[in-house]
Amino acid sequence: MISDINPYRGLPTYQYWSSGVCNIGLGQFDPVTSVKFQIGHKDTVATLGSCFAQHIARHIQDSGYNYLVTEPLRTGDEKTEISSALAHQFSARYGNVYTVRQALQLLDRANGWVPEDDVWERDGRFYDAFRPSVFPGGFANRNDLIEERGFHLMKVSEIVTTSDVIIFTLGLTEAWISRQDGAVYPIAPGVVAGTMNESLYSFKNFNYEEVKNDLEAWCVRLQTINPTIRILLTVSPVALNATYENQNVWNATCYSKSVLRASAG
Repeated sequence: MISDINPYRGLPTYQYWSSGVCNIGLGQFDPVTSVKFQIGHKDTVATLGSCFAQHIARHIQDSGYNYLVTEPLRTGDEKTEISSALAHQFSARYGNVYTVRQALQLLDRANGWVPEDDVWERDGRFYDAFRPSVFPGGFANRNDLIEERGFHLMKVSEIVTTSDVIIFTLGLTEAWISRQDGAVYPIAPGVVAGTMNESLYSFKNFNYEEVKNDLEAWCVRLQTINPTIRILLTVSPVALNATYENQNVWNATCYSKSVLRASAG
């Protein structure tokens, strides 16, 4: 006699594709079934990550949560729409932090590490190699850049020590790194500033083990500095604008997002 009882009978509706995904009203789909913690309106919430993290930051602020901004526009800053947006799109003016290795090295730099190649030039102006797009037009001289960077890294440390919740949006696995010391840049040299030189820079596409290990190290580092901090990981759904791999950008995007989602999980 064959029983009609099987392990899939009687499961919650969200565990079936038909009732958990397909037969859901417009705007009602919610894949979250349980949470490890909740974010209160009094919790200090910080963000960093890829460009999609900007949307998360905006919704946090619009929803009335206590969003942390450590580098708002200051008295001497140029008051433009772009500069104002850049000052509020993340909790500090680090710009897009696309890869986990970049985020891990951001903590290293806030703790005193100074990479060999950290200033790029273009047309007589100086750019921070780790956030070349944050100050459009760059700096008039190297000293101004280094002074501004020192203030910025101090604010990065403030985020780690004072935040109740930090949201990190993983964005990419592809990156350009320094051959001198492994420093990871947000964009390729020569795009905004600097010059591409294959003897100084190399392309890197991080694999699953590398991303997972970096992510674990980043989480441990945060919780060592701030034992009560809670970490929320998200993965950007935004496709790659371009890939340096010799394949269709669709395939490169699938690889990148799969690695990031698996590592986050």
